[in-house]
Amino acid sequence: MSALSPNEIWLLKQLTCLPQEYHTHVFLKELLTFENSEIGEWFSETLSSQCEKGWLLENKEADSCKMHRIIADVVSKKHPVLPEEISNLALVLKDLGDYFQAKELLEKAVVSNEKNFGPEHPTTAVSYSNLALMLLDLGDYEKAFGLSEKSVKVLTSTLPAGHPSIIQATDIYNSIKESIGSGDAS
Repeated sequence: MSALSPNEIWLLKQLTCLPQEYHTHVFLKELLTFENSEIGEWFSETLSSQCEKGWLLENKEADSCKMHRIIADVVSKKHPVLPEEISNLALVLKDLGDYFQAKELLEKAVVSNEKNFGPEHPTTAVSYSNLALMLLDLGDYEKAFGLSEKSVKVLTSTLPAGHPSIIQATDIYNSIKESIGSGDAS
């Protein structure tokens, strides 16, 4: 791993967040370079290089690749993915319409934040809020409401009044509460 470039390490870290199944090169480029032309400049070459070097398994007929579970374990131990990186990737998946994979990544971010910071930390509370929004989009109002309520409680007890994170979490909470109250949840 010490011979890998920063771009190669970045790419491998991103792939550790995805399900270990084959993804087309087109999908990966769209997902991982989403609105970032700088990454787009080197992405395809780096992806091909990783396949040639054996870091990724490639299906040439389907123009797709995946990361082997063992490689993913090694990469995640040597270069852990930060919860905010997981959340950012989840938001891109959401924007691309893949709500279920986005939800899985946001759940990973929550677990990671709870492990690293504890359940009563503002960073963890923000991840609760992000997951609540995704659950709202998926129609799981009860879980969304519970996480959102938990987020507001943690943030109001740990941050100064008027903090932007409190305002945002409260807006999300009120939106979910309104959705439940207006009958959208039925």
